[in-house]
Amino acid sequence: MSEEELLRQVGLDSFMFLRFIRLCFILTTGMAITSCVILLPINVTSNGDQKGLNVLSLSNIPKEQNNKLLAHLIFTILYTGKKYSKI
Repeated sequence: MSEEELLRQVGLDSFMFLRFIRLCFILTTGMAITSCVILLPINVTSNGDQKGLNVLSLSNIPKEQNNKLLAHLIFTILYTGKKYSKI
């Protein structure tokens, strides 16, 4: 169904809501995939002192390996840029 047909059938309010939900889905999916592929392995292999699910978090990176924190900073900047470029 084209966007014009959808707009005629559901009205402007519902159409804008559906576009917003689609944008949120696209952004969240993209961020989740890149986080799982790149950031989680960095956190897991950092050999911090965390146990259980905390191994997956940013807190597992010890202070001596602060260069690994740059990956989180870079992805935060990229995620923010991607979000604002879609709006």
